[in-house]
Amino acid sequence: MSSVVYLKLQEQLDQFSVGYPSTASRIEIKILEILFTEEEAEIFLQLSMLPESSETIATRLESGLNQVNASLDKMYRKGLVFRYIKDGMAKYGAVPFIEGIWEYQVKDMDRELAQMFEDYVQEALHKNVTDTAPLIIHRPIAVNQTIDISHPDLTYENSRAIVRDQKIIAVTDCICRVQKGLIDKECDKTLETCFMFGSPARYFIDRGIGRKVSRDETFHILDVCEAAGLVTMPFNTQNPANLCNCCPDCSIVLSNLKRFPSPAEMVKATYRAVVDPEKCEDCEICLDRCPMDAISRNKADVWSVNSDRCIGCGLCVSKCPSEAVLLEARLKSQRYDPPMTGHDFIK
Repeated sequence: MSSVVYLKLQEQLDQFSVGYPSTASRIEIKILEILFTEEEAEIFLQLSMLPESSETIATRLESGLNQVNASLDKMYRKGLVFRYIKDGMAKYGAVPFIEGIWEYQVKDMDRELAQMFEDYVQEALHKNVTDTAPLIIHRPIAVNQTIDISHPDLTYENSRAIVRDQKIIAVTDCICRVQKGLIDKECDKTLETCFMFGSPARYFIDRGIGRKVSRDETFHILDVCEAAGLVTMPFNTQNPANLCNCCPDCSIVLSNLKRFPSPAEMVKATYRAVVDPEKCEDCEICLDRCPMDAISRNKADVWSVNSDRCIGCGLCVSKCPSEAVLLEARLKSQRYDPPMTGHDFIK
C-alpha cells in the first residue's frame, strides 16, 4: 500500500511548475520515499497551492488540530511545504518539486539524495526544465554593464532594477552547485549566489536556509557573480520571486540547454552578441566565458557568434578588453514578454 500514496504524490507534483515525471526506474518514487513519510504524503495531497490555516487543513483531513499542527510544522522544517505567517497566523501550502521542495533541501541534502536527483535528471527531468514552451522556468538577462543596445531597458531585463524594487531579500547557496558538489562534480564558483524576494525570502530566512541581505550587499554579490562568469537568471516573470546566478556546467537549466541546437529560441533571448572583427584582438576571453559554446571561427577565420546558440547573457561583452563584442536587440518577433506572475508555472 505504501507505493500507492507515493504514486499519487508523484502524479500531483507532476501537475505543478515544470512537473515531476514518472520514469521506468521509478527513481522519482524513491526520492519521495526519502523525503516524505506516508502520513506526510497523505497530508500534502490535501493541501492547496494557496496557503491555508491549519484549522482549514485539519477540517479537510478530518483530523485533530493538534496532530495536524505538529505534522505541518515538521513538514515545514523538512522543507516539504510552504509556510506564510501574517498577523501571527501561520498558513501552509503545497509547493512544486521545482522550484520548491528541491530548493528547500539546500542545507539538508546528503550524497544519496544528490546522486538520486542526478540520476533522475539524466533519465527524465532534464526534458521538463527545458521543454516548457512558450516559457522556460528561468530566463537569462544581460549582465549589468554599459552595452550598446537599441531595446528599452525594461525592469525585468535588469538585475539591479529587479533588486531595487524588493523590500526583503534573502541569499542562499546555489542548489545546483551544492548537489553537484555532493557527487564530486563540483566547480570552483562561489556558492552563495541565489536570491529570494518577498514571502519566499522570509521563508528561507525563517528556516535558516538563507540569510537576509541588504540591497548594497546584493549588488556586490551580483558583481562577483558576473565577474566569475555566472549567468544571471531570474524566474521567468516580470515580477520574479527569485534571481539565480547560474554556472553553465552545474545549472540544471543551462547544462541541459546546451544539449540543443537553438538555445536562443528556447529562452526567447532578448539580445544577441556580435563581434567586430576589426576590433578583435584574438584573446579568446569571450570563448571561455560563453555558456552556450556559441562563439567559433567562421570560414573567414575570424571569431563570430552563432545567433541560434547565443542567449544574450552578455558575459562575453563585459570582459572583452578591446570592446569588440556588443549586444544588439533581436527582432521583436523573436523576443518574448514574460507574464506578470508565476501562475503559468504553478497552476
